[in-house]
Amino acid sequence: MLKTKVNNSKKFFLLILFFILLILASESIYIIRNRPDVTHHYFINYHHLTKAKSLASKNLSQQAINELVKSANSGIKLVKKQYKDFIPGDFEAKINIPQENSNLQNDIISYIGSLDKLQIGKPYTEVYLSKIFYHLALIAHKNLEPNLSEKFFQTSIYLAPEYGTSHIELANLYLRQGDVEKSKLAYDFCSKFDYPKDYCFAYFKKNFNTKTTEEVGFLREDVEKHYLK
Repeated sequence: MLKTKVNNSKKFFLLILFFILLILASESIYIIRNRPDVTHHYFINYHHLTKAKSLASKNLSQQAINELVKSANSGIKLVKKQYKDFIPGDFEAKINIPQENSNLQNDIISYIGSLDKLQIGKPYTEVYLSKIFYHLALIAHKNLEPNLSEKFFQTSIYLAPEYGTSHIELANLYLRQGDVEKSKLAYDFCSKFDYPKDYCFAYFKKNFNTKTTEEVGFLREDVEKHYLK
């Protein structure tokens, strides 16, 4: 009697597992058939991110960044099609890591090595990439490389312009550096996008009305909460 119950439980578990796998397979097949651009983009990014992690494990920080930049430029090409009036058509990320800053290189290697693999069930890989470049901007800032931080934030913005955090962080970075004009331009650029414009305007008023700034990285929790993993 007990053996029969155990067998029935196993059959039920296997049946549930079969239906879960069937649903996952159906979603993947739908994406492959109906969104070939997304599928192609996914595999390009999977290749570059996997290679970046491999290079980071060999302590090759610049080569690892080069792979992420290739992935980012591939994603930005897709984003440009939707926002061709806002994102410069000739923009292409080019990022060089100062070789004399060993702490920066070590932090970059550690971060890239910790990255999760992409999942085909989450097709918006450019948002995940945007999150990666946001964190790279914080790493650059921590290691006293403001120009590099700016480039990382800008790349993050162009990958996911409808997400306000990198817009605000870049504007805040400029303001902390005393570059009021660039800060205003960064907020103005954010206002061109429907989803983040109110979010950016709120921080614009806070920054300029109170003449205060935030620590770089103050929106880290928002990124972890709202950006796709």
